[in-house]
Amino acid sequence: VTFEGGTVEVDALVGRYVLIDDEKYLVEEITSNTCVYCPYGTMILDKMKELNKDLAIACIHGNLSGRDPFNSEECEQLFRYLYKGIDEGIAFPSGAFNRMYYGKEDGITPGIGYDPQYQDEIAEVLVDNLVNFSDPVFASVDIETVLDSVNNKLKINVTGKGGEVAKDYLKKHSLTVYIIEEGLKYRQNNLGVQDDNYIHKHVLRDVVTAINGDDINWTSSSEYSNTFTVDFNEKWNKDNVYVIAF
Repeated sequence: VTFEGGTVEVDALVGRYVLIDDEKYLVEEITSNTCVYCPYGTMILDKMKELNKDLAIACIHGNLSGRDPFNSEECEQLFRYLYKGIDEGIAFPSGAFNRMYYGKEDGITPGIGYDPQYQDEIAEVLVDNLVNFSDPVFASVDIETVLDSVNNKLKINVTGKGGEVAKDYLKKHSLTVYIIEEGLKYRQNNLGVQDDNYIHKHVLRDVVTAINGDDINWTSSSEYSNTFTVDFNEKWNKDNVYVIAF
């Protein structure tokens, strides 16, 4: 491997560790419908997605100064999981970028409530420094879903393939599956003004797996397949629901 200032020899087994080219990037936003500046956070993420379409966004809603209708016990568990070791409390809005750690002050969820006049520049910096330079991926993630509308059951099959030693390399990793819904109209405190027609995006509806993920079901040393069947809430709009797996 050559780098500025010299070279270093690396013992690499070509073909055993296969990097996936078509990489997606996970962003988990901490938000609330009673949060004054949370719409700024969503605006930042939308601008980031304009710059890089391979963003998978999940908005996790919390009860800030009132009951958020999109909050759930799973959201609360995620807050505790994402903020483990942080004593200062949860910042609204904030975002976890591929769950990378930023140090004790921000943990893995730095604040993203930037004023609109700075958002284009901030989005570009975040994409250039986080999304475009993220960690390598050693196995693919493919998702197939089948909705049984009669029994309101959603079947989710998550499969993937990596190099010939992917199972061993990823043995400490787990698989997490989210159900997301778009286009939910509900009131939002938007910079101190209540907007009754605000459209909420990327709303986390369900965590199919355990909060910290389920064991990966390896079918060989390089391939895996996990299948889940969950209840599909009648209140969800099937045309606006999709699945994220990581």
